[in-house]
Amino acid sequence: MKLIKGILTFLALSLAINSNSFAHKYKFENLEIIKPHLRETPPGATVAAGYLIINNFGVSDDVLISA
Repeated sequence: MKLIKGILTFLALSLAINSNSFAHKYKFENLEIIKPHLRETPPGATVAAGYLIINNFGVSDDVLISA
């Protein structure tokens, strides 16, 4: 539980510092990431959810192996 809170805190701080934190679209090679966001969890929650859309414009498949 402490690890999850630490990761979420790191992500929140990273987004607050990053000037692109409010961008709705990112491009990385042939991948397009649209509307990445996390919702705030209630106090005492042990899990969180993140949402995004990934479009692959390449000719070969890519595999998401970790998040």
